[in-house]
Amino acid sequence: MTTCRILDVDYGSGTIEVADIDAYDGTPIVDLKAYFPVCDRVKETSTPAWLSGWPDWVPEEGLGL
Repeated sequence: MTTCRILDVDYGSGTIEVADIDAYDGTPIVDLKAYFPVCDRVKETSTPAWLSGWPDWVPEEGLGL
């Protein structure tokens, strides 16, 4: 599950472009849900050691990967 920003919706082709998800380009998205900060945020999180070098937040411009 990934929280991502919608970049574009092409109603003609039925495609949605999103930013910075953990999937390969062109991978089908099975389901989208609206994000409501009041109830969808995770109050207490933990980060595995193998991710310790990653930033706390993804910058608006993405990670550039």
